[in-house]
Amino acid sequence: MDLNTNALNYINNKLQTNYNVEDLKTWDFYDQESIRPTFMEFLLKPDLYQKLAIPDKKMIGLIKQLIESGEKVFIVTASVEGSHESKEKFIRESMPFFDID
Repeated sequence: MDLNTNALNYINNKLQTNYNVEDLKTWDFYDQESIRPTFMEFLLKPDLYQKLAIPDKKMIGLIKQLIESGEKVFIVTASVEGSHESKEKFIRESMPFFDID
């Protein structure tokens, strides 16, 4: 999934900047202290993953192929407090074939 596209739009609008994906050195902007608080604010938006995450259809297809071929697939991820339910719902909706339990 792509969260960075909409995160950058949010950051650029809020801070009146012009960052692009090539400016990212770390996913969570920890190398850029002036951006980090705004990014964390973005991550706390209600229904973040339903409204602002862009599904990666190629990756979803690959995961489905792996599962169908008998491979065990695990999703390891972290969430800021308050966004876990939204992320879990995103996974359930984007990959109904994936046994999240």
